[in-house]
Amino acid sequence: MIIFVKNGPTRMKKKHSATFSSKSRGDAGRGVSQVPADDPGPRTLAAIFERCGMVLTQRQIDQFWLYHGLLRHHNTTLNLTRIHNFTNMVLKLYVDAALPAQLT
Repeated sequence: MIIFVKNGPTRMKKKHSATFSSKSRGDAGRGVSQVPADDPGPRTLAAIFERCGMVLTQRQIDQFWLYHGLLRHHNTTLNLTRIHNFTNMVLKLYVDAALPAQLT
């Protein structure tokens, strides 16, 4: 699927107040609390996956977090990806890669 953006992508300011809230989506019973979007960590990673409809086990969260650390570390020398924003990395690299597994 190709999505065309009329005015190009927009960037959020560094000190934005965006949060991932399950209550705004009606998932109050799922146990996801408010997680700042600009606070990279395993908890935020899990919240982004859950927001996309995928609940990860603790082991899967740890594995994605380890992979994220390795990708960040080696990206500086090997230029593996041009995506640097944490939320975009999780959505575009990790969630997109894991979604086909949900279809089976």
